[in-house]
Amino acid sequence: MTFFAVRTRTQSRYLSWMMLVLALGLHAIALAQPTVALTFDDGFNAEGNNRVAAQYNKVILDTLRNKNIKAMLFPLGALADNSDTMALVKAWGNQGHAIGNHTYSHQALSSTNTRRYLEDIKRADLLLRQVPGWCARLRFPYLDEGKTPEQRAEVLQWLAAEGYGVASATISLPDWELTKQYETLLNNVDTTGARAFLNDYTKQVITQARAQENYWQGLLKRSPAHVLLLHANPLNADALPSIIDALRQDGWHFVTPASAFADPIYQRALPALSANDPAVMLPSPMCN
Repeated sequence: MTFFAVRTRTQSRYLSWMMLVLALGLHAIALAQPTVALTFDDGFNAEGNNRVAAQYNKVILDTLRNKNIKAMLFPLGALADNSDTMALVKAWGNQGHAIGNHTYSHQALSSTNTRRYLEDIKRADLLLRQVPGWCARLRFPYLDEGKTPEQRAEVLQWLAAEGYGVASATISLPDWELTKQYETLLNNVDTTGARAFLNDYTKQVITQARAQENYWQGLLKRSPAHVLLLHANPLNADALPSIIDALRQDGWHFVTPASAFADPIYQRALPALSANDPAVMLPSPMCN
């Protein structure tokens, strides 16, 4: 009886040790997985087309909920500036997704007067600041951060003063162009063609994700937290389930945008006003 009791305790300690080793091993495997956060630009325009826009908006949100993923939406202010579209934006925040700033009129900074550009950011800020899920993080239209160091510095200084972070991306495709081709297939009731198009598009996303992972691995000697830039459009609404499944099957792990943007590659150093100024980083707001 005594031997059995000692043996049981020994087995218990051995099993506990093995469980710890297994847990650490699984943790290491999880850390080795490439990670990605989903972000969506622009949003659907419900003005004059509320039923279709609301339908596609719901498809994306339902997919995210069913796949247990939190994303971030960067609404275009000019689109969101009506009650129907704003209701769609609020639906994202109400379901736990973050809402950022994509400016009001989607101008490229490098081809815009800087002061006018900052006013455009402010206009979108005032429109969206009270929306559930609001996060003071700017996604530059076209990912364009300015034509000159001076222009870029002026915008970054303003963002820092207002507590803003920057929402860059490592993975993107010309999906705004591809959705036009997809919608043509839908309008022609070419279901076979549309299905093939979705399949090919999903493969393009995976190919681009792998290419970016290889690029950043070579540059950083590590895997960064990737951010996938998609647009809220019919193509991504219909393709999103297969994109998520394909990424997971390819070994990718989904994280929140807040977690991804904490990676050092998304931080911005403010340009020093003089040679003696210490390095200061742009804020990194804590959001959903």
